[in-house]
Amino acid sequence: MEDWQPSLDIVRMRDVRPSDEQTLLQWRNRPEVSKYMYTSRLITQEEHAQWFPVAIADVNRRYWIIRFDETDVGLVSLYNIDTDNRRAHWAFYLCCENYQGKGIGAFVELWVLDHVFNCLAVNKLCCEVLAFNTSVINMHKRFGFHEEGRFRRHIHRGEDYCDVCCFGILREEWQRMRPEVLPKLQRIANHLRR
Repeated sequence: MEDWQPSLDIVRMRDVRPSDEQTLLQWRNRPEVSKYMYTSRLITQEEHAQWFPVAIADVNRRYWIIRFDETDVGLVSLYNIDTDNRRAHWAFYLCCENYQGKGIGAFVELWVLDHVFNCLAVNKLCCEVLAFNTSVINMHKRFGFHEEGRFRRHIHRGEDYCDVCCFGILREEWQRMRPEVLPKLQRIANHLRR
């Protein structure tokens, strides 16, 4: 693995702490976040209070706060961790539009891919994306994810349904792809440092 680690230089992750409970509820209920989630309705304080302690105690899930410029800016989740089959799913969001579209998500993706394949010895990483979220779909493809399927009319939104695209990447695919991704991230890092 190369010495340069842009995800550790630009974007940092820290474990979710009990003190993050209310922040996560606020973030999750923001329209610019919830529109890309499976559940877009307002999450109540009671629902969140029941979900949060169970989620952070579950050994088949991991959560990290995304930090950029010394500020908490989003959440990464690793879920459905299957140690028998060495497989997991992941998702992330940035807490507001001020942080979206800057390249932060690319550093998050690099960190997650390196973490699951190098630290957790996962063989396959999967994710699901609402079909209209083309910027995240394109990012996953640039990192070597392959579309493995589509759940048609899977999520109800307003008066309509939307498809969900299913992606996966294998450990050896990431090992081949990583050297191609790093120079592109170096350019983004240079821009973010300005």
